Amino acid sequence: MQTFGAGVLSPREQEVVQLILQGHSTPSAAAYLGIAEGTVKVHRHHAYSKLGISSQAELFSMATRHLAAG
Repeated sequence: MQTFGAGVLSPREQEVVQLILQGHSTPSAAAYLGIAEGTVKVHRHHAYSKLGISSQAELFSMATRHLAAG
């Protein structure tokens, strides 16, 4: 899963996406990273935009396809 979004997302966006995929909420991800919740939301929004998706469900679907592709 570490390669998911590589080359497309910034390192921080990848971190935020990884935390979301692990089940973290925005407040939980913010606490884990030591940043504001609003900053997590901005990173998530930018990541979704770069990946061409608009929801967490689409993120999980894309990540599942990434894992299946090996």
